[in-house]
Amino acid sequence: EVIFTTIDGTARAGESYTAVETSLVFDAGEHHKEIKIPIYRDNAWNAILEFAVQLSIDGVDSPGCHLGEHLRKARIKVMDHSIFPSEKFVNEIMEDRIDDIPVWGLLWDFYKMNFNNPLVRRGTIKAIMVDMIHNLHFLLKLFLRVVLIDYLLFSSSESVTEVVKAHSEVYVALYMA
Repeated sequence: EVIFTTIDGTARAGESYTAVETSLVFDAGEHHKEIKIPIYRDNAWNAILEFAVQLSIDGVDSPGCHLGEHLRKARIKVMDHSIFPSEKFVNEIMEDRIDDIPVWGLLWDFYKMNFNNPLVRRGTIKAIMVDMIHNLHFLLKLFLRVVLIDYLLFSSSESVTEVVKAHSEVYVALYMA
């Protein structure tokens, strides 16, 4: 009796294939068995997906059964035949009409493909938030400089104290920032 188990790699059980864990019983004189692992087909583009098959022996129930040192584990590679970045332009690609593919449509599909990856989506959102905070900081500094120059330094008819009293809420808010 040989125990057969699948192990996740870049392919994940339940997403790319069905996990299998079973035992194979070899009759006397039998040297090989066929195993089937269901692979899921989707239209999303992926690079080569990989998982492993592990063989082990239950020593109590398997007298006389031996596995070779390098035959205990095998890597399974699943080649993806999807069109990059999506199946939207499959007709143009298959008919070799690459110039008919709109550049902006292809770019948009590339963005959608990347945004479907949770790690890329999270990093993109973080980068956008940091950029927005940076822009807000810049605008606040610009506003503060304009207020200081226009109202405090070059106030023509009003005195500085009158300007400060008239805009006290703005100055308090700017001072706190």
